[in-house]
Amino acid sequence: MTSFKPFAPIAAAVLSLSLVACGGSSSAYSLSGTVSGLDSAASVTLLNNGRDALSISANGSFIFVTPLADRAAYAVTVGTQPIGETCTVTRGSGNINAANVTDITVVCMPPLVSTLAGSTTPGSADGTGSAASFYYPTGVVVDASGNLYVADTNNFEIRKITPAGVVTTLAGSTTPGFADGIGLAAGFNYPTDVALDASGTTLYVADSYNNEIRKINLTTGMVTTFAGSTTPGSADGTGLAASFHYPKGVKLDASGNLYIADFNNNEIRKITPAGVVTTLAGSTTPGAADGTGPAAAFNHPKGIAVDASGTIYVGDVGNNEIRKVTPAGVVTTLAGSTIPGSANGIGVAASFNAPKGVALNGNGTLLYVADGNNEIRKIDLATGMVTTLAGSTTPGATNGPAASASFNNPVGVAVDASGNVYVGDTDNHEYRKITP
Repeated sequence: MTSFKPFAPIAAAVLSLSLVACGGSSSAYSLSGTVSGLDSAASVTLLNNGRDALSISANGSFIFVTPLADRAAYAVTVGTQPIGETCTVTRGSGNINAANVTDITVVCMPPLVSTLAGSTTPGSADGTGSAASFYYPTGVVVDASGNLYVADTNNFEIRKITPAGVVTTLAGSTTPGFADGIGLAAGFNYPTDVALDASGTTLYVADSYNNEIRKINLTTGMVTTFAGSTTPGSADGTGLAASFHYPKGVKLDASGNLYIADFNNNEIRKITPAGVVTTLAGSTTPGAADGTGPAAAFNHPKGIAVDASGTIYVGDVGNNEIRKVTPAGVVTTLAGSTIPGSANGIGVAASFNAPKGVALNGNGTLLYVADGNNEIRKIDLATGMVTTLAGSTTPGATNGPAASASFNNPVGVAVDASGNVYVGDTDNHEYRKITP
């Protein structure tokens, strides 16, 4: 097909009329700036006013192809972020004022890892930042205000960390126990995970060695036993008539149902708001089979997350896999295989090494995994692609850019509304933060 090229004076007139329609002046002005920090193997896509896409694959100057009329509005945003980095735009919006815009700045950075609270020395001290101490901390959940509630496993305590890193003890003491009560009067026995209800007023605890699910009223501080008893078992039932065997993971759905990764029973259990316990999937026989209900098999499931539709994601430790469970109990394998490893990829091409904690981002599109490889992995649920967000297979406690940061047996993971990822870095006795 032959393309039509208008006669130059006609084209100029059309452009002039278009610019007059946009802003009144017939002058056209350019939109430009600089990009820095972009990884040599990455690219970023910028948009002006939600369109006019410009792909940039190198640091330095850029200029949008489409000129703008005088007084026209512009708003430069990031359309597609580079893999492994986050780019931010400054001086990216305004109105043309009879001059070219040349000072738009785009800065790209990898995620950064820092220590929010704790140090590599175990302890049970309240305080701020490194002045606070934990003893093999694991599970973590974040509320709407950015406060963390954490399971300080070997201190037998439930702690709270503010966004500023101020740590206090909410319930329990350094002595194991099983008593209900307020504050130090309550007892836990190796609590491993926590879940917060939608109102932010009730905290649920997987009290692993007590074989119970406990409940903390955050208004009064009262700890009560919601389901299970200190005797291990796999019985369905209501409240104390039900039994668990080392429950390790706990999370809520939008309707207030609680889902439990029942570690030694190799089952995923469900508890209604009324305390009725049923078995959703798996059986007491360990295995790696996909299927529905008891026909499916897990091998010591630990981490658990639930999306807005009630789909459950499980860190299946003994199988080195991430499993997916529908509300009807249909189990499939999302990523990994029974062979341990640290490979990125899709489905069985990816590998994990005893993945533990799992957490979803706010819109349920990304799943984060605390991997026994001393890494935090990320799964894009639209594509199934597994990548490494931070850490490496070498244990350590290094902060800084995610690619050079290190962890030591991370177990718990949570994501706040801004996309910050929080990690219970168990063998470092710290809670770490990864910026988005």
